[in-house]
Amino acid sequence: MARDENMIAALKRERATYVAAGDEDRVRQVDESLAHYGYEPQASEDDGPQGRTQAPRQTADRGRTAAKKAAEKKAAPAAPPAPPAPAGDQPQSPTTE
Repeated sequence: MARDENMIAALKRERATYVAAGDEDRVRQVDESLAHYGYEPQASEDDGPQGRTQAPRQTADRGRTAAKKAAEKKAAPAAPPAPPAPAGDQPQSPTTE
C-alpha cells in the first residue's frame, strides 16, 4: 500500500494519546496500523508529532473570573444597622430657660 502521510500523522497523534494513558493494547494496534501504511519508527523519534501543543494563557488575576469575583462580593455579609438607642438612655442637651 502507498504511504499516506496524513493517515500516518493522525495515527501518530492517536498513538501518543494511548501512550500517555498507558493503554498498551491500543498502542500495539496503532503500531500495526502504522506498519500497514508503511511507517517505520526511527530510534531518534519521540512519540507523537511535535509542535501541536499550545501554551496556557495566563491572566492577571490568576484564574479568578468575573463571576467568581461577583459571587464573593454577594457572599460577604453586610454589617447589620445599629439598633436605635432607647429614648430614656440618651443624654439630654442642656437647654437654656
